[in-house]
Order: sequence, then structure tokens, then C-alpha cells
Amino acid sequence: MIEISTLGSCVTRDIIRIANHDELFKMKGNVGHISPITMFSEPVDDCDDIVDIISEYSTGFNKRNAIMDLKSNSFDFLLANRSEWILLDLMDIRFDYLVKGEQKVSFFENHAQITTGLLSLREKGFSLVNSKDIPAEELYAAIDTLSENLLKHWSPDKIIVINDIPQEMLLFEDRNKDNGYLKEARAAQPTFMHHLNILNKYFRDKLGCHMINMPPMQITPCSLTHTFGIYPCHYTDDVYRYLFHQICKIVFPEKADYYELLRLDTLETIRKTYYRSLRADVKNTLGDDIIKLCSINKIYDYFRQLRTLSNCVVCVTVKGTAGMFFNQVLQKLFFTLGLGENLVKQLWSGYVGVVKSGITLFDERAEKNKGTEYIEDIDFAHFCVRSMPANGGDLSEIIINGIDYSLNLRGLNIAVYDLDTQRVVDSVAFDTSKKELPMTRKPDLLRGDEVLRADLRKMQAKN
Repeated sequence: MIEISTLGSCVTRDIIRIANHDELFKMKGNVGHISPITMFSEPVDDCDDIVDIISEYSTGFNKRNAIMDLKSNSFDFLLANRSEWILLDLMDIRFDYLVKGEQKVSFFENHAQITTGLLSLREKGFSLVNSKDIPAEELYAAIDTLSENLLKHWSPDKIIVINDIPQEMLLFEDRNKDNGYLKEARAAQPTFMHHLNILNKYFRDKLGCHMINMPPMQITPCSLTHTFGIYPCHYTDDVYRYLFHQICKIVFPEKADYYELLRLDTLETIRKTYYRSLRADVKNTLGDDIIKLCSINKIYDYFRQLRTLSNCVVCVTVKGTAGMFFNQVLQKLFFTLGLGENLVKQLWSGYVGVVKSGITLFDERAEKNKGTEYIEDIDFAHFCVRSMPANGGDLSEIIINGIDYSLNLRGLNIAVYDLDTQRVVDSVAFDTSKKELPMTRKPDLLRGDEVLRADLRKMQAKN
């Protein structure tokens, strides 16, 4: 059994509590509901009366953390219960806080006694700072301080940051009656959560540690019957299991393949549940723009049609070499697709480009004889895209949800993933080392009437 400390929101805590059916981990030193902004501030003087008010609250976890934040000893508590591994997130940086000089205390409406106790700090000269008004410089300074203290006690390879904010969020009313504070917080969330994504990546880079991500487009709250209560950023149990399998891949590298399969299985469950319950616009058949693409076999026409696709992920890799016949016309088509790397006369270098609905997600050409890769989740699908030149592995992989759709042929390999139908709809390769730029297409990706429509497109093109 592995001991692990947790620091951050209830999301990070509940990954272990909900998903750990096999008792692989023992959680120690659990600290939450304290903003990194207030964690290392000066303790509040003469706060016994406030502690008495808060102590009327019977739930020990929230009471303990509120009192620790008043006394600024939460990090000391974490160290006193230190484990080899630490799991943490920045969700609580979104809290408002009360401030007087160097004294700061996190403030959020959680329970009447805690709220009453903290608001009584105003009588002691404290003022309330709204999270929307916190300067970016203060946010980054708090992350710097937290990072420096963590690295004094944990090595980067034993730190896991949870990026527990989806890239896109849909907020729904829950069954509780909102007060004005929560409604205001919800109205502010989409913008602040986008910023929190940026802060998470800064935190990861500052620590040089592991980071795992939420499934994209996960809604909040997903479940109105969440195991440990209802709050705008709680998720379904499947999401916690999804994150848990990612953690296991890091902590138990000898079983990484096993936990990757579990993660993908859980991702598929989340995807099906999401679309079954919330999405009425998932299509069963392909659009005419896709059918037209699948009937094209000339490279220039193919790239022009790629530009017209409105809701697809396009993955481009180089195997072996970009080829001497990758010319300026192709380069201009690359640019209009959203890929900026220059591949003209750039022989024997790996290259990967990924574009989602006209937005460039990745565009990287490696050094000579070096490869490059892109690994990320995009709208419930897991992408692993690799390119290796002739003297560096000679490989093209476009693995989507565990299946390699690349033809792995010399030159450009392209796979198109349709976000409307949630499947790969085309996979082709162009040999850019031959003047004719011949195309090879992966068979059997279309089905039924889609094949007939594609054949009709080809006949119309010939006429």
C-alpha cells in the first residue's frame, strides 16, 4: 500500500476516497478548502472567539481546515503527516479571502458557523477581497511560494498536480436554493476557470512534476447526488475513477499499460453517459463535407477540402521524410489549415500537426533525425500522435482511443476525426518523395450509405 498526502479541493481528496476500491493507497495529511494565497500568510492575532464560533460546526474536516487557515499552520500539518507521494490541485485558489496587512484567511460560504466566524473578522479590521479582483501577479506569487515549499520536501517525480478544470464547462442549477454569493460565483466561473487552466500549467512547469487532466467537456455538476455533497465543481464517480487510473499509471509504472486500458474504458463510459443524458445533437451519419473529403484522391484538392471541415480534428504526421516534392504550394495549403511549420526542403525531421475545427493545437517540427509527439485528450478521445524520421525510428502513429489509424507510409500521413459522430472518418497517406504525390487511403472507414455517397462523389468528379 502506498501512502499519499493530498492538498487542495475536495476533488483531489475524493479521487482516492471514491475510486480506490482496491485499497492501493492510504491517504494522509489531507488539507483542503485553503487558498494558496492564504496558506503562508501571518496567523490571525487574538482569534479565540472566532475559533469558538467555528467550533460549533460539527463536521471536523471543514472546521479543522478553517481553524488551521486562521492559525496559518496548514502546511505544518501536511508535513507532520508527510507521505512519499503528494497529490494536489489549485481549485481553492478561486476563493475570496479576508485580509488585514500580512494576515489573510480564505473565505467561502460553506456552513453558517464558519461563514459567521470568518465574517466577524471584519470587526477586527479585515476587508473581503473578491476572487475576481485578485491581481494576476498575486496569483502567480502564491503559486511560486507554494512550489518552493513543496520542493523542499518532495521530489518532482513524487508530485502529481490535478488539472481538475475541463477545457469547456456547462453549468447547471442544482437542487439547492442558491444565495446571491453562489449565483455571482457561477456567473464568474467560465472566465476564471479558463484562467485556472493556465495557472495549473504554470504550476506544473514550476514544479517540474506530473500533471493529469480531466476528461474534456465534463459538465459541472455532473451528479446531483455526489457522494460527499453538492457544489458547483463536483463530478460523477466515473470521472474520479478516470483520474484515479491516470494516477496509478504514474505511481505503478510497471502496470502502466493495464491502467491505461482502464482509463480508456472509463473514458468511453463517460462519453456514452454524457451523450446519452445531455446531447441530442450527436449525429449518426456523416456530413456532406466529410463524404466529399473521402472521395478526393489528389493532394491539393484534399487539403483544400480539409479547410472546409467545421467540426473535426485533423492529425498530420511525417514518416521518414517530408520529401523533396513537398513544395511551396503545399506549404501555403498547410498555412491556411493552421499549420505554420515550414516543411519545404526540411528532410529527415519528424513533424506532427494537430488542428481542431480550425484551431491549431500542436504544430512542431523536430530537429534533424529527431522525432516529436503529441499526447492529449480532445473531446472524450485520447490522441497519441507520433512522427519519427528515417534515421530516428521511421514511424508514423496516429493512435486515437487505443487504435492506430495511421497508414505508416513514407511522406505525409493524415487522419481525420469527426467530432459530430465521434469517430475517425478518413486516413490517407501522400508520398511526397514522388513527383506524382500518390495517395493511399485506409479502407473500410466509411460504411453503408456513406460508401454509396462517396462513390457518387467520385463519379461526379470524373464527369
